[in-house]
Amino acid sequence: MHAQQQQLINGTWVVGNAEPFTKHDPVAGMLLWQGAAASSSQVGAAVEAARAAFPTWARTPFAERQALVERFVDVLTARREDLAIAIASETGKPLWEAKT
Repeated sequence: MHAQQQQLINGTWVVGNAEPFTKHDPVAGMLLWQGAAASSSQVGAAVEAARAAFPTWARTPFAERQALVERFVDVLTARREDLAIAIASETGKPLWEAKT
């Protein structure tokens, strides 16, 4: 399940430029993922991109925003098992608890 993690900044996936970090399964000890934190300039770029996008989002009709959020809920629901496995692996929780 090992993967290199990135951040989405202004529509582009980028590798962090700050300190590296890893996540191990606390039960099995195996490496789950590794990545690097975003640098302060990358965080600034992400904040600026969010600020620039907000006026368009604010003008989007409520029904359209609601539909997007509902679609996101559908995606999360469809991936419920995958998300629960990831939570259980990263935290050491039992799978049944990660599903709640």
